[in-house]
Amino acid sequence: SLIRAALDPFIGRREATEIDLDLLIAIQQENETYFEGTDGGEFNYSFDSTSISAQETFISIAKAAFITLWREGRVLKGWFESPQSIPSMVFTHRSKQPNAETWSRKRQSADTKDSIEFTYADANQYTKETLFFPEDQSGTNPARVELTGIKGKQQAFWHMMREFNKKKYQEISVDFSATAEGRFVKPNILISVVKGSRVHTYDGYISNVNGLLITLSQEVTFTEGDTHSVILKNRDGSTESITVTETATANIILLSIPPSQTIYTGNDELKTEFSFGNEARLDAQLMMPQTIAPNGKSYVKIKAVNYSPLYYTSDTTQPGKAFSAGFNEGFS
Repeated sequence: SLIRAALDPFIGRREATEIDLDLLIAIQQENETYFEGTDGGEFNYSFDSTSISAQETFISIAKAAFITLWREGRVLKGWFESPQSIPSMVFTHRSKQPNAETWSRKRQSADTKDSIEFTYADANQYTKETLFFPEDQSGTNPARVELTGIKGKQQAFWHMMREFNKKKYQEISVDFSATAEGRFVKPNILISVVKGSRVHTYDGYISNVNGLLITLSQEVTFTEGDTHSVILKNRDGSTESITVTETATANIILLSIPPSQTIYTGNDELKTEFSFGNEARLDAQLMMPQTIAPNGKSYVKIKAVNYSPLYYTSDTTQPGKAFSAGFNEGFS
């Protein structure tokens, strides 16, 4: 539906060279594998208004199939949202504007949503339907959500539960300005944001490499009985997480395996950056970007919320994939 609408001479008016066709087809296959069938990726809606823009049409189709869209230059690209594990990028104090970072925690109030009403047009029954959670409608302050293009009850249920779980488990938000690399951030694709307000932030750069021994720009502390990892940010913006162990020197750690890319220790502004911690601390800083916008000539404004695998507990399957393999080039 998306490709057809984009290429339509009256709707999308796009050329084939302006659409990443292979990527969109791969995303459809990923969707069908994840939901174990076609129910999660179908779309059915009649656009009967000439005031709807091509962009609004594309977004409506993609949203029904759990897909986020954006353009790189003139090319339309996308990403299928599913459980993630490894951040696509890491932001440390070296890649953020000084004194431009705000963290907040959601507090319970009278406006807190305790249930959800999800309305959709069922293309199988040709009727407007509403799903409730909890099903007994026991909630006193429901969130009311309506989405077009849903094909059936199963697809509507998955959307409803993702909306409910996100409202329930999104507890922490961050608003910060990133350096120029922030332009590579995409909505909902996992990033790691080291909290600048922590007294002991274990992040910085690699100053020396000796085999699997790496020297950090600051000393780090290991927690007894816990697993520790270091997230390395490569020069192309990609990241990888490697398990590490303690040495006799506080700022030297031992990698369990060699990194996939050579660690760079030359020019101060290009040294390989790191984020170190135990599994609990690293998980705590995993964030999902919500909005990305230019902030002057040098910075990019990013607003993000905490990531939780609980967002997807009502999905059919949980493969735990980070993101589509065919989509890595977007970060190079």
